[in-house]
Parts: sequence; structure tokens; C-alpha cells
Amino acid sequence: MGQPEVPPVGVPLSADVEYRADRRQPYRARVRWVDPVTKRRRSRSESFGTSEAAQDWVDAMRRVARGGVDPVAATMTWLSTATR
Repeated sequence: MGQPEVPPVGVPLSADVEYRADRRQPYRARVRWVDPVTKRRRSRSESFGTSEAAQDWVDAMRRVARGGVDPVAATMTWLSTATR
């Protein structure tokens, strides 16, 4: 499998935090962006116990995207990168 596509610096992210009452961690934070090369919409999401934690994650994803880091790569664990 190839390396994940990295959006260029400055690609804007859209973000939202959704409340889902029926979940153990009811706040889902999601960021989306359009890959300028493939024109495909990509996204990444995580669940949290509080809205503050969800918003902190969104803010962190915006910071890494401004720095040219792919949000998918930024949220990978060491275990998932070791098995690729």
C-alpha cells in the first residue's frame, strides 16, 4: 500500500462536532478536506466524552493541516504505522 496523500500547506479543512446521545463517547469531531490532486473529499473523525475535548481535537487537526501534515497521518498510532 502506498503512502497516504498529504494535502499541501494551506488546504482548508471544514470541521464539525456532533452530539450523539446514544453513545458512550457522545461527541464526534470530524474534519474534511478536498484533495487538490484527486479532487476527492477525504475525512477523519474521532469520538470524545466532552465537547471541549472534541473541539481541541478539531483545533489540533487545523494546526497540523496548516503545517502541511495529512490529518490521517497525524492521527495514526505507532501500531498502525508499524503494520503497513
